[in-house]
Amino acid sequence: MTDAKTTLEHLLQQGKGKALLFLGKEEIFDANEQQRFLKRFGIERVTEPTDNLVAVVEHRRLDPYEEQLSDRLYEEGVPLFRLETFERLLSESIEPDGLLMALRLGNDRARLLRMIANPYFDDTLFIRLLKLYRFDNAEEDSREDRDVIMHTLRRFVSIRPTEEDLLYSYLTLQRLARETSRADLLDALLHFPDFSFKTKSRQKTSLYTVVAQNPHLSSETIRRLKGMKQRDIDIALAKNVALGEEELIALLKKDDETIAQALAANEAIPENIFETLLDKSPETVSILLRKQPIDIRRLERIEEKNFDETLTAHLGYNRRMETDVKERLCETKNVSLALTLATNPTLPSKLLEKLRCNWGETLDTALAQNPSVSAETLRDIYERRGKEIQIAAALGANPSTEEGILRELFARDLFAINKALATNASLPKELLDILKLDTRLQHELAQNETLAKSYEAVLEQSKAMMNL
Repeated sequence: MTDAKTTLEHLLQQGKGKALLFLGKEEIFDANEQQRFLKRFGIERVTEPTDNLVAVVEHRRLDPYEEQLSDRLYEEGVPLFRLETFERLLSESIEPDGLLMALRLGNDRARLLRMIANPYFDDTLFIRLLKLYRFDNAEEDSREDRDVIMHTLRRFVSIRPTEEDLLYSYLTLQRLARETSRADLLDALLHFPDFSFKTKSRQKTSLYTVVAQNPHLSSETIRRLKGMKQRDIDIALAKNVALGEEELIALLKKDDETIAQALAANEAIPENIFETLLDKSPETVSILLRKQPIDIRRLERIEEKNFDETLTAHLGYNRRMETDVKERLCETKNVSLALTLATNPTLPSKLLEKLRCNWGETLDTALAQNPSVSAETLRDIYERRGKEIQIAAALGANPSTEEGILRELFARDLFAINKALATNASLPKELLDILKLDTRLQHELAQNETLAKSYEAVLEQSKAMMNL
């Protein structure tokens, strides 16, 4: 059987005055659409054999009569093509703007559904078609609505043959809204119903709120989201780096403490908003100190506020401080700040050693859990204070702790230490295998990156075997 688009196209171009026979039912395009396409070649669409056939186009499923007819025509040398070949050729001939205009004017829902189901249209045209579809909010379980959602997920979410059930889950729609980088698709998702989801923490969220969190929003989509005037959406937008200064200021003016806290977590806020947030509640300021990029200028603004030691200590958790800021903070006389800095893995070992020299054993527990601390310092802490459970557990969880110390800690067979060891990606495999037998450690083992990667590898291998 001939199954090449270029060959069919050539036959159509040479087929003026002839007929194209269709066997089986129609799918993407109805008979009228097929005939309009053939008219440009001067070819007639027929459903019964004639003497001047240019070719036969057949559905993948034929009834017994059509099967016999197909076999006979094949024996007579008439070229046969799959319906998919013809539909691809017709699809590629369609002018997008003309199609969209016709659908708007014709208000033909059935045709729109067929066009949305067309796998031969590119993603841009698919999204434009998606925006024309109106969901049936009055019916909770509309078959047409579910089909549109499935076509969307199938096109934009990578689904393996063994994972088809994911297409039936609205959680996959949430995943799409969270992960896509297409601004036009995010805008199209606002034409969907605002489905509700439960997060991992068992809190409720919605499709529009998840869209509002995506950093790839266009200015038009942001405008539409703001126009919804929903507090959850405003909070999500306040955290979004896609918003410009004017949009962020408008959110700040709502004088909502939760929105202020969301703005404090937004790493792209301008200086005027940063300084305004420094005058908000201690909860908002603590987020600001932990989440914002901090340069010397911002550090000076923070110091001018003369916050108490406990609030200032939140700076030590910040992983986006410039080098000169880190160096200046390591001179601190604030023990609370020194303790948080000692746990910060973005500080180089040189600065951590400086902290250690300034504060001595006060920072041992904090330093023992920091993977950026040198192996020599970790061994020194172990030799001096390794018998203390808190110190031992911190060293047991630290992936930079040398193997010999990890083995010694394991040999103690203390549950508090084993909990820490179970999370450590550097723990030797044979020791990890032993800990896997302790059902009490399931939560800690789930945090172990090495174990998670091994499970993923096994899962991928199993899926590959199933596909074979």
